[in-house]
Amino acid sequence: PMLRMGVGARALAMGGASVADAHDATAGYWNPAGLADGKCVSFASMYAAGMAQDRSFNYFGLGWTPSQVTNYGTFGISWLNSGIKDINKYTSGDFMGTFSDMNNVFIVSWAFKNEFKAKTFAFGLSLKVAQQKIADYSKTGFGGDAGIKFVVDPRPLPPHAQPGLGRRAVAH
Repeated sequence: PMLRMGVGARALAMGGASVADAHDATAGYWNPAGLADGKCVSFASMYAAGMAQDRSFNYFGLGWTPSQVTNYGTFGISWLNSGIKDINKYTSGDFMGTFSDMNNVFIVSWAFKNEFKAKTFAFGLSLKVAQQKIADYSKTGFGGDAGIKFVVDPRPLPPHAQPGLGRRAVAH
């Protein structure tokens, strides 16, 4: 569920409709192709407090374009963390103490942008490592995302069109 919660104030305020609009350090989560719109360095973080049952949800992301002259693309790294602490453990009705549920996802992203006939096309990939630990049980999994973004009309004010397509869990 934590990979479906969303990150970034702007994207969450738009109800998660951010696949075509992602253009900052949160793009590694929404659509890795959006990282290609980065100009230099982008940083995003989110801390969700006050969730029910001592739940936590955190996000940190960094996007970096090494050079505006040579196009090596844009790189991103993100970390998602969620968990529930102090869960009561019972065996046959007897209280046995507490345990925690902790989830971490590490995302490494890359995006490349190219212009074609005054239109901008971007492509991006993300690789994920997910770790879950519940009490004494832990598991690690791998996955990936791919995304494209095509700017039809580059004007910054409406009307403009900017379709995007993201495919989550390309591999797992």
